[in-house]
Amino acid sequence: MALEDAEAVNRAIHADLIRRADALATFYNESKSKYTYFLMAAAGASIGYALQKLDSLPRTALNSMAVVAIILWAISILLGCLSITRIHRILSANHAQIELTAASLVNPIVAGLREIKRPNLTERTRANAEVAKWFSRLQFWSLIGGVWVYAIWKIIAWWWHVPPSPAEQVLGNWGC
Repeated sequence: MALEDAEAVNRAIHADLIRRADALATFYNESKSKYTYFLMAAAGASIGYALQKLDSLPRTALNSMAVVAIILWAISILLGCLSITRIHRILSANHAQIELTAASLVNPIVAGLREIKRPNLTERTRANAEVAKWFSRLQFWSLIGGVWVYAIWKIIAWWWHVPPSPAEQVLGNWGC
């Protein structure tokens, strides 16, 4: 009777571990993904806006600043995708680690396997977390860098803007 009670307790602990791990993974994934997707959407909207503004402007050294901003925003989108991929790898490794822990509670043979696999899973999780953090930071700063370059470009273009002469008004050559 005591053995059956112990097995029932282990199964209950197993079920509780899995439930808590799934809840934690869901919360982490949703919060991180929302932030990453928000930054990617902001970068995408910025690219569209900048391309629309560049559409009718001549190719000059000054206008190349807007192209640099667009490139920074495209890098931000790429880094966001890479960050999400790493987060999914972290969740996969964490899930595997939790399954091993839960299975070792029910089956003592798996406990030995868990001790063998745990360092590998833990190291993989740490490595992916560091890379994901790095991608996430670079994503944010490339987005901000693009905003700064674009803002400086617009300020310089506004500052140096010379009103067109009457002949340019007639010919329609408005320049930058």
